[in-house]
Amino acid sequence: MRCPNCGSENTQYMTNTTLKGPSISNGCCGWLIFGPVGLLFSFCGMRSKTEEYWICHSCGSKFQSGDYESKLQSKVRYIEDLQRKIESLEESLKNKPEDFDRQFEEATQEYHSAKERHDQFQKSFFSTSILLRTLNVLYYLLPGTAILFTTICVLAMLSSLEIINGIVLLAIGSFITLALITILETFLKKAQKRIDPEKASELNVLWDIYQDKEKSYKKLKKFKDNMVSYEKTKKELSNAEHSLEIYKKNGGTD
Repeated sequence: MRCPNCGSENTQYMTNTTLKGPSISNGCCGWLIFGPVGLLFSFCGMRSKTEEYWICHSCGSKFQSGDYESKLQSKVRYIEDLQRKIESLEESLKNKPEDFDRQFEEATQEYHSAKERHDQFQKSFFSTSILLRTLNVLYYLLPGTAILFTTICVLAMLSSLEIINGIVLLAIGSFITLALITILETFLKKAQKRIDPEKASELNVLWDIYQDKEKSYKKLKKFKDNMVSYEKTKKELSNAEHSLEIYKKNGGTD
């Protein structure tokens, strides 16, 4: 048998049998119930256990007969998983534009520029009205506060094993959170139109442009991430194949 640790065949099959001795607790219980004769109950449950294993006389490792083959198959499965991942990434990268780097750089700049224009205009617009500032703060704070409060309540319910109540409370909290977001968003838009219709319309246009640029950027960003993942996975596959070759060549050592 080849050692999975050092690859040596200088191994020896061993068995080790252990005997579980008398049980003190069984003897005590027997003595309390049946008197001195009950001490014989201490011998109940006595059994032997035999352990089979291999010992490597070269490195001293102790291993089971299937350890080498098990590790070998694990390496093979890992390589197969990487190959499938590479095939999937190659499929997603088939339509890569020739000028992708330029497109991605332009999309990134346009996205950040559109976001900055929207945020600056909104900040300038909202600074003219206490109502708009207040509604905007509530729009971002209240839903988060509702989620935090609901989470704490649910954890408290679960800790006391009231799982059904916790699920119900979570559903109610989620509904309230969505309702708050919808209501505040509606009030905020109405307040904008009432205070300054022209600026409200311009803000909506900037928001639409920002959303469009963000969508384009995220699409190319996902493509970029797949490219990075593809190169990384190819290196992992090369290293895994090299490791498998060494493992086979050395008979169990990486």
